[in-house]
Amino acid sequence: LIDPDNQRLQYYLGIALLTEQQYSDAIVEFRQAYSAFSTSAEANYNLGLAYYQSGDPDNALFYFEIAEDLGALDQPDTFPLVNAYYNLGAAYLEQEADAEALKLFQKTLAIAPERTEIYRIIGDIHTRNGATSLAVEAYNAYLASYPSDSETLEALFTLYYNSGLQTLETNDLEQARRSFEQARCILPESPLAIYYVAYIDYSEGLIEDASKKLQQVFSITQDKEIRQNVASLLYNCSIKLLKQRKPRQALEALYPLTTQEPTDI
Repeated sequence: LIDPDNQRLQYYLGIALLTEQQYSDAIVEFRQAYSAFSTSAEANYNLGLAYYQSGDPDNALFYFEIAEDLGALDQPDTFPLVNAYYNLGAAYLEQEADAEALKLFQKTLAIAPERTEIYRIIGDIHTRNGATSLAVEAYNAYLASYPSDSETLEALFTLYYNSGLQTLETNDLEQARRSFEQARCILPESPLAIYYVAYIDYSEGLIEDASKKLQQVFSITQDKEIRQNVASLLYNCSIKLLKQRKPRQALEALYPLTTQEPTDI
């Protein structure tokens, strides 16, 4: 440089280097000029961008937030901080830094509530970290905007279903029923969800209700293991219904068993 102490010149050289994707060199020039531009939203945004592009999300976040404090959010076309924060969140996610990524995705949503697609990512983060209730909340918020997203519906179903299994192991039948019923609301024809609601009915002495659901399961699945479990419960339902002097219902419970091959009825 002819004028090595000219900070304005250093700053504009940094911009040129940033444009040329020479991010490390751009950072050097921006840093040398920083004392003269520390109160500039543009300078802090550009320095944050250079750090982000060089793979340093921590420093990028530091300077983006200074740019925000200096009013960058008021000029979204000039300083697209929403995208910057989203991209930083994605960068942290790639580094498996879930806590940092989560904060940035939440920050992005706080600034731009219309970016509802981010709820899906937040749901995945909570699921991965075992925060089931928060994951459910995030997935439901996402589905409010994208109700037909089959992958998210399946993810939410799995959360409810697994929650049902966990509470069933603790013999909390009421909570387990709620979880399995919520799973059924998402995938009404899920044989496993229906089966476990029927199992809870049976455990609570609601034998006729259990029988009807088990017959439904038997009609919609060809899975041998499920059908075997259903057959055992239906047989027991039939015995109990006979004891309750309900022979017609007992016969209905037995009928699916007679269609099995081979049959030992």
